[in-house]
Amino acid sequence: MLRMPPKGTGRKTTTRKRKNEIESESSPKTTSQKRSKSEVESESSSTSVRRSERIAAQPKRDRQDSDLARIIQELNLTSYGLPSSASGFKNKDIDTMKVIFQGASAENVVIPDAEIKNFPDEYLLADINRTLLRKPNFTVDDLGKIKNGDVLTFIDKLHDITENSTQLIGTSETHTDSLVDDLLRVVGFNTWPLKIKNHEPCSIYIADVPVVSSDAEFVIKKREIFVLVVEHLKNVGHATGYGETQIAVEILACGSTNIRTSAPKDQTLWAIRVISTYVTIYKATIPALYWKELQDGLPKTEVKIERWPAENGLMTGYDLAEPDGRQNALTALIRLRESLLSQGQQGQSSTSHTAVASQGQQGQSSISHTTVASQGQQEQSSTSHIAIMPQDQQELSEPSEQSSKKKGKLREV
Repeated sequence: MLRMPPKGTGRKTTTRKRKNEIESESSPKTTSQKRSKSEVESESSSTSVRRSERIAAQPKRDRQDSDLARIIQELNLTSYGLPSSASGFKNKDIDTMKVIFQGASAENVVIPDAEIKNFPDEYLLADINRTLLRKPNFTVDDLGKIKNGDVLTFIDKLHDITENSTQLIGTSETHTDSLVDDLLRVVGFNTWPLKIKNHEPCSIYIADVPVVSSDAEFVIKKREIFVLVVEHLKNVGHATGYGETQIAVEILACGSTNIRTSAPKDQTLWAIRVISTYVTIYKATIPALYWKELQDGLPKTEVKIERWPAENGLMTGYDLAEPDGRQNALTALIRLRESLLSQGQQGQSSTSHTAVASQGQQGQSSISHTTVASQGQQEQSSTSHIAIMPQDQQELSEPSEQSSKKKGKLREV
């Protein structure tokens, strides 16, 4: 008698066989995938080895050049080892550009002995000083004797800067920017044929390539010729000579841009550094040989930039917050203006340029191409730079008989 297998047993056996067959079919694929992954890892390892061998086989000098190029790129340096923008310059960089700063032996070494015309006497104000401006309850509304609204606004901006001088770094930067803009207008740098424009780019060209850029906050032009540049400094402290490294770049960039369409020539340029309320004047004489050397590479000829007042620091300039300092600063700027205007009247070439830079920023303090900040009190301030170049690109003429003319009496409030 035949015995039948239990019900359903045959179907389970068939199912298990089919499952085993499927697993058997898929197993080679899995193994193949594993081998493929192993092969990829092996190939990657081999590639790395070959790359290392190839690098090791390179001449040592080539590897050093490659490493240097990488470092330069990471540090944002040019092929000459210089920062690509004015704000990155340090003392060692202006050494590379052969620039030397020094205090002038006398005021007239830096400031032109031009005749003083249209002096803004209403801004002298004998009773407006730092002590008054820093009083907690000070307000220009109490200065009833002053009727000129522009003068009141100027005084109020001085108050803003001195009032904020003990606060956090950078708090007075905007105030100083606004004050410098007013100062340039007070002395006539926005009266035709002069005009103020913003963010005019300049560059230092080496071998006909723009290597270092400078983007001035303000530029003064005489018609279409650069006359004055105002920049905000980003580096203020001992490492940058209290902003002088950037002043050097601004002057060189203006001079380099001035001769882009002409042959190298001697140039005399000025700069004004404003830190907080302190103003310093600079004069640079750059020989044609310097520009010729830049056509082939880094220069060998030195450029001397002299400053007045002679000392360099955060509080060594003419103080706009004090009557005497205000008078000296206004007188210096008026003489610069008259020097530029008179040179144009003497039939000088219209292709010559003047540049001025003014900058304010923060660091140990902020700066506009004038230096301001207290070292003892560590007054925070903004700085502006003004670099000016006469249109004839030559040395100024002998002092006129009018140059010793009285600057003006201080007005009492």
